Amino acid sequence: MNNMDKMIQTAAKKLNMTPEALKDALSKGDLNAITANMDKAEAEKLNNALNNPEVVKNFTDSPEMSEYMKKMKDK
Repeated sequence: MNNMDKMIQTAAKKLNMTPEALKDALSKGDLNAITANMDKAEAEKLNNALNNPEVVKNFTDSPEMSEYMKKMKDK
C-alpha cells in the first residue's frame, strides 16, 4: 500500500465512507458525497478551504496529488 492509498483509507475512515466510495467521489468531483457524513462545521471548513485558490494550488501541486492524478488518468 502506497502513501496515497493510506491517505485515502484514513480519510475515508474519518468520513465514514469506504475508500472506494471516497475515490469515486473524488474522481467525480462530488463534494456533496464527501461532506454528507461530516460535521456541519467541518464541512464548512472544507468548503472554505476549497474555495481558497492558494490552498487548492498547494494541495494540487503536492507530490501525493500528482501521483493520484497520474493513477486516475492511467485507468
